[in-house]
Amino acid sequence: MRQKPTYELLEKKIRELKNVEIALKKKEQSLQDSENRLRSIIDSAPFGAYVYKLSNDGKLIFSAFNAAAEKILGVNHDQFLGKSIIEAFPALAETPIPDAYHRVAETGKPFYTEHVDYDEQSIMGGFEVSAVNIGEKQVAVFFRDITERAKAEKRRRLEEQRNRMLVEMLDSAPSSIVVLDTDARFLYANRTTFEMHGYTEDEFMKLTIQDIDEPESKERIGEVKRLLDDYGETTFTVEHYRKDRSIIPMRVYAKKVEWEGKTAILNIGTDISDIRQAEKKRKLLEEQLHQSRKIEAIGRLAGGVAHDFNNMLSLIIGNADMALRHVEPSEPLYNNLHEIRKAGERSADLTRQLLAFARKQTIAPLKLDLNRTVERMLQMLRRLIGEAIELEWIPGKNLWSVKVDPSQVDQMLANLCVNSRDAITNVGRIIIETENIVFDDSYCRNHIGCEPGEYVRLAVSDNGSGMDAKILDKIFEPFFTTKEMGKGTGLGLATIYGIVRQNKGVINVYSEPGQGTTFKIYLPRHRSPSIDKPEKIESKPIQGGRETIMIVEDEPAILKMSEMMLETLGYKVIPAGTPGEAIRIAREHTGLIDLLLTDVVMPEMNGRDLARNISSLYPELKVLFMSGYTANVIAHHGILDEGLDFIHKPFSRKMLGGKVREVLGD
Repeated sequence: MRQKPTYELLEKKIRELKNVEIALKKKEQSLQDSENRLRSIIDSAPFGAYVYKLSNDGKLIFSAFNAAAEKILGVNHDQFLGKSIIEAFPALAETPIPDAYHRVAETGKPFYTEHVDYDEQSIMGGFEVSAVNIGEKQVAVFFRDITERAKAEKRRRLEEQRNRMLVEMLDSAPSSIVVLDTDARFLYANRTTFEMHGYTEDEFMKLTIQDIDEPESKERIGEVKRLLDDYGETTFTVEHYRKDRSIIPMRVYAKKVEWEGKTAILNIGTDISDIRQAEKKRKLLEEQLHQSRKIEAIGRLAGGVAHDFNNMLSLIIGNADMALRHVEPSEPLYNNLHEIRKAGERSADLTRQLLAFARKQTIAPLKLDLNRTVERMLQMLRRLIGEAIELEWIPGKNLWSVKVDPSQVDQMLANLCVNSRDAITNVGRIIIETENIVFDDSYCRNHIGCEPGEYVRLAVSDNGSGMDAKILDKIFEPFFTTKEMGKGTGLGLATIYGIVRQNKGVINVYSEPGQGTTFKIYLPRHRSPSIDKPEKIESKPIQGGRETIMIVEDEPAILKMSEMMLETLGYKVIPAGTPGEAIRIAREHTGLIDLLLTDVVMPEMNGRDLARNISSLYPELKVLFMSGYTANVIAHHGILDEGLDFIHKPFSRKMLGGKVREVLGD
């Protein structure tokens, strides 16, 4: 039988229930206090907070918000309570935000994002958003305004971009850029500085300015510091050492700057090696010009004195010779006359020495292939004469070597091409040619200063304005020029003449007004047994003939000389001084004329038209053209077609005889 509870037992149970009730109330109050504290914290938090609840039909319903949310966005959120997220915030419909919140409510996995709105110029707004599941398919969304942070981040990125661009610009700058502290240690150096001095970046940054500076750098650095203290900036020239201890001359601009909060010195240095070289070259050219003017002045004076003095010496020596023919060696007067003659000869030698001194200069001759030397100059010459003038290069085949200072060849070519350029109006052509030439005894007897032998001819021709005989007589005189005041010194051709004569060469010039000019320089062939094998030149006897040759030449001396040469070879010669005279003689002549030897450029009529005129009278007539111009220039003038028989002036008896025989045939 079950025992009934006693009064005490019931009373005990009632007390226990009351205690439980009190505990539950305390717990409930504690939970309420915690919720209130949490809500108070959330409401006072610097970030906004929303609460969404997932309804049975799958909509996110806006159910709560904190005061910070209204403060951040400046919106009354009471109107949104009970509405779906899309109804409350329609702008979110075009974003992935609603779907992300759905996933948080369904899966419990939190979500985080940063969303920034901006236009092309500036940040419009930005928010950092976090969403967490708080149970019962509820999502708490916390957000805060990061607009200022986004703007700061954008400014930081732009600053970094500018800094990168600045560093790249500094690294690629052609100048050395360094920053030094007050103890001359490197704080910064650009890539150009490392490469210029031959170091890696790590190697260079371990150095001080004294490691790369000239020995006197301590004194100079002290002076630079004083100038910087007084003026804040200065400029100076210094020599730096590369890693291999070669020297870099530099022009440096220094300025006081602030670097990482401390006083520093910015140095911008430019390598002035090219400027130094140009300065040295300029000084050398000035010295050469000064020396040239001095030498040419002496030469001009000596030339003037020598002309009159040699005339008097000719009378002294000539009369002494004539008197000696009439005096016996045994007579006392004979020795007196002989001493007079010896004194005259010694005086003539003294005059020659004076003239030789006038052309004296220090040179370093080398064995040269003129073709290679000219080719090396072509690019520079084309720049010198300009694009409007065509430069044609016709190298000779199997060209002999010469021995001459290469700089003298450069100087001659530059001077000749500049003269040709100045003689050409608007567009034109300059032709440079080389060729092997042999001068024999008979030629050299008629050309003072020329010695028999093998020569290499360098010819520079143009189709410019040309020169008349009066100008040609003076072109090699120092200080003579036809250019406007300030555009010519009159030393160019005088210098060329001195160079040619100093190298035992010959120079000739051929020109006619309106027909251009040709300069021909003949330099002796240089034989080097270790390199060149001497070539045996066949010496063939000159073949003459009995044919009749008409010579047409407007220069009387050349006409007479050519006539004498051909007559000594057995030919019958008909001379004519003008084209008109030649045509008249040809019409009146009763016999045959086998060959016409005619100058190309003459008054009245050119050689081509003259040959056509006389050929109409003598259909079998052979024609040989002669000119001081080269065959290529004659062809480009349109006066002669290429491939016609042609001989250059000046020519020797042997050269003329061989060419005439070649044209007439054996």
